[in-house]
Amino acid sequence: MPRRLTPRSHFFHDDDASTVSLVDWAFASASSGVGDLGYFTSQSLTVADRRTYEEELTQLHFDTLLENGVKNFTFNDLWLFYCRAILFCLSYPLVAGAGDLDNDRTVSLVTCQLERSTSAILDLDADEVAL
Repeated sequence: MPRRLTPRSHFFHDDDASTVSLVDWAFASASSGVGDLGYFTSQSLTVADRRTYEEELTQLHFDTLLENGVKNFTFNDLWLFYCRAILFCLSYPLVAGAGDLDNDRTVSLVTCQLERSTSAILDLDADEVAL
């Protein structure tokens, strides 16, 4: 479970000065690294680039977890969490689309996010895998 920030802890934790917490003010939520990976691949990469690099990036994420001491966690476990993150990322265009769509830039962004999210869900069968 992610450590919740307290008024005293702010962004640097007293017990470990090397740990930094980050808040994404655009859509603040407690998340995991795989949530960030899902967000990056399904929202920031083009569909073609996600298809090209997704497996490599996910494997790199998994290898990094193992190198940093994560135990009793398989690539299949990570893939399940990744597919759940991909499903969650559909909320970004849905929430943005509920706002002011009179702005051409917002319409373009929401359309792009929706295309990327739905293609990731369909490509991965994320709606089937993550259930």
